[in-house]
Amino acid sequence: MSYPPWRTLGAVLVLSAALPLCGQTFTDQATALGWPNSNDATRGLGWADYDGDGDFDVYLQNQGSNSRLLRNDGGVFVNQTLPMLVSHASSGWSCAWGDYDNDGKPDLYLGNFAGNNLFRNNFPAAFQDVSPTNGTGDNTFAQSVLWVDHDRDGDLDLYLTKEFDPHRFFQNQGDGNFVDITAQTGLGDVQSHSYGVSFGDFDQDSDPDIFVSTCGAGTINRLFRNNQANGGGLAYTEIAAAAGVNYTPNTYGAEWVDLDDDGDLDLFVVGASGEPNHLYRNDGVLPMVDIAVAAGVAGPLAAGHGCDSGDIDNDGRIDLFVHDRSGPSRWYRNLGNLQFVDVPSANGAANPTGGGYDCALVDYDNDGDLDIHVATDSRDRLYRSSGNSNHWLQVVPVGTKDNRAGIGARIEIQVGNQTQYRTFQNSAGAFSQNLLPAHFGLGSATVVNVLRIRWLDGTVDTITNLPADQRVVFQQTSGVAATYLAGLGCPNGSGLAPTLTSVALPVLGSPAFALIVDNVAPFSLVSIWIAAGFSSPAIDLGNNCYLQLDLTSALAFQQAGLNPLFAGNANPGGVFGGQLPIPDDYRLAGLILPVQAIVFDTTAPPLPGSGLNLTVSDTLALQLGY
Repeated sequence: MSYPPWRTLGAVLVLSAALPLCGQTFTDQATALGWPNSNDATRGLGWADYDGDGDFDVYLQNQGSNSRLLRNDGGVFVNQTLPMLVSHASSGWSCAWGDYDNDGKPDLYLGNFAGNNLFRNNFPAAFQDVSPTNGTGDNTFAQSVLWVDHDRDGDLDLYLTKEFDPHRFFQNQGDGNFVDITAQTGLGDVQSHSYGVSFGDFDQDSDPDIFVSTCGAGTINRLFRNNQANGGGLAYTEIAAAAGVNYTPNTYGAEWVDLDDDGDLDLFVVGASGEPNHLYRNDGVLPMVDIAVAAGVAGPLAAGHGCDSGDIDNDGRIDLFVHDRSGPSRWYRNLGNLQFVDVPSANGAANPTGGGYDCALVDYDNDGDLDIHVATDSRDRLYRSSGNSNHWLQVVPVGTKDNRAGIGARIEIQVGNQTQYRTFQNSAGAFSQNLLPAHFGLGSATVVNVLRIRWLDGTVDTITNLPADQRVVFQQTSGVAATYLAGLGCPNGSGLAPTLTSVALPVLGSPAFALIVDNVAPFSLVSIWIAAGFSSPAIDLGNNCYLQLDLTSALAFQQAGLNPLFAGNANPGGVFGGQLPIPDDYRLAGLILPVQAIVFDTTAPPLPGSGLNLTVSDTLALQLGY
């Protein structure tokens, strides 16, 4: 993903913006910015920067024939549905953005009444519907869609919840194809009627768990605990009753979110059809306790549907926004200590006409405060925030060993004595999953003391003393290209061991990476070998020579005959070099490959048992990356 023209700070890209304005109100700007003004019935809505220009575009998934991809061109929106080939034949309710092929371009899954689509992003060329060929084809009504790296293998898997049919779970094979592992995981849930879905590591065992809300007679909300971190394989365990979240009457949107800054995820669930909202406080023990009434977020009882969480006023506390189908939407402002206040008319974003099913908090104009998108049955509203004097920080994690979209990474910031936590893009609300920065309000603070990203692979990246009021794009450093010595060579006829060094770093797609063998005798036969792994233990050739390569995967990528250029070299021996082409394949990021040279040298002592006059170089480990 590229962002123009921001300055670079190590692995960090930075965008500065003006401070928010004093005071804060919301004004609907949708039609003025080019949005459709009628004939819409938006159900799902998905925000992402599909064209990589640094601002956020939106897909409006419509119950009808008017679904649209609106490209954001500096705050003005242009309909790109037909040029980008993302129209579809069926009415639809759900959509989700996720970079399933790790190419840096967010892809789009659409859940429809029939014939669901996975559109691969080929920007600047048009999208391509790959669902008929890559294993994600599905012809039953997908009510909600969720991208999640459930097995933490560096690519995104796909979960579809259904209205009338058992749910389906597709595992990404890392080559652009998927397999249906619903049966192995136990995520099928034949009761269906599922509306909201959200993932989060609520039990802090380092694997993502999944909550599903339901709406229908006799249906029960589900909490699927992921057992992989505890050696349980692919199977999930349904524990909603034990966790205290098995509410039976109607619910819609759901959010795993840390509302009290204690480091674990609480659960907010929207009540529908006259049912109350629920806020389950997570204190690390089960069952969780529903504190919605005491916290001030239980009602009023109406027809709540969509929800989103975010620091709307940038005061350092996460707020809740609920979209009501039959009445005004509500902004529950977080006062701290799990106390909320229902802001009258949501300061202009209440949308009193009602209708629609979902909502999103998005900084569409890149000014550092969250604007509010409300989907309706007539036309959508895009409420622009006037801002206030508080400061902010936005973080976009870019995985290298993790999935490139950073989905599932845990982002923490420390400002003074307060620590705030976000799980990156863990929610699909009611029907939508956006791909937007993690947004932090900072109040009056102008510096973030510590930014810490905990990746799914277990590594942690940290940056300190970060100025406020900027967007930071942070690349996972565990995928940074590097080389290091991993084993010593053995002596040649001059008593020197051949050495192996690199020119440049093993950067993915680099045409400049090369290897040089030095300290070889003139006219020696040199070959350079690379392997997928190390031999364990090293192979003892005798005469203090050891091969470090896994011979079952070793490949000679460069060989030299009796090269006269070796003669007369100023070095004690000759110098031999060769280029190593490195594929531009994101899935190779973080891979460590051993390389070693074998030199047939008539002056070297013969190896015991073979009589071969050869030496081996030291071993160089190549860590492929960016």
